Amino acid sequence: SSGINAECPLRPGVFGSFLYYAENGKNDKIESILGACWWAVATMSTVGYGDVYPMSTWGKVIGTVVVFLSMIFLALPLTIIVSTFSKTYRARKCLTAESNDDDDDDDDNIVVDEGATEGDGSRADMEDNELGHNSKTADVDQI
Repeated sequence: SSGINAECPLRPGVFGSFLYYAENGKNDKIESILGACWWAVATMSTVGYGDVYPMSTWGKVIGTVVVFLSMIFLALPLTIIVSTFSKTYRARKCLTAESNDDDDDDDDNIVVDEGATEGDGSRADMEDNELGHNSKTADVDQI
């Protein structure tokens, strides 16, 4: 795909030149190759302002070719990118959901050692410290 899109910056110039020579003298809106390149950029990006458009038969044929090639060179790669993004997003969402489910399962299996004494570094002591229940610090009401 990258080989096909490598010449992307050249396309408006090529198709603009074709349109300029096809419309030369038949269309007052296309006065230069640069003006025809503006038409090519607007058409290829699917914006299509409508300020410049082909009037001759050959100009319309070139316009039709540009529209179809734009769909191939612009729209198809974008659909692939969006599809890949969507798959990746769903996969990461599933991983996150599984991770959260695993965390919930871990909480259900916590065993608190009833014989642990305060301050001995046991799991119960660490959980109390995480919750802010440190008995070694005096409570303001007790002072």
